[in-house]
Amino acid sequence: MATPVYAAAQSAIPALALSAILSKMYDFAPGLFIAKRTMIIAIINIGAAVLVVLLNFLFIPLWGISGAAWATCVSSAATMGAYVAAGQFLYRIPYDTKPILLSAALAIAIVIVTGHLYYPLGVELAVKSCLLIVSAIMFVRFGLISMDEVRRGVSKFKFWIFRIWGLRISC
Repeated sequence: MATPVYAAAQSAIPALALSAILSKMYDFAPGLFIAKRTMIIAIINIGAAVLVVLLNFLFIPLWGISGAAWATCVSSAATMGAYVAAGQFLYRIPYDTKPILLSAALAIAIVIVTGHLYYPLGVELAVKSCLLIVSAIMFVRFGLISMDEVRRGVSKFKFWIFRIWGLRISC
């Protein structure tokens, strides 16, 4: 479906997806913003920029485009860690860290596993669907999602699936 040059970029997708998520998670660490410590925010962001440049110099010669993606991912994770650490110091928010860290580890493992295994399309969809179900079960077990939220989500999913399916039938 794509040229070989374009298809080669597929290896960067898992790290870039994780980077995108991590780079927007500062909303969950609002301490610096609540405390109005913009100088610290600027220092963290400048540090992140320097870190990603240094990591690019290290990783790109070794791993090419995947190295650049993982450099971005590591920098995003470090930035998020800095926001949380500095924010907690200035404005304490009581997080239940165990389920958050377990869920993050599970998500990272899934990204790494699915990003480096290549199957025929049908098998790949089945494996990723199973991993999605397992991760949802683990999020419930870790206490991040309640069963009531799962039921509501499944109900909304069914509604939209039947609505879309119904629209296709009537066409």
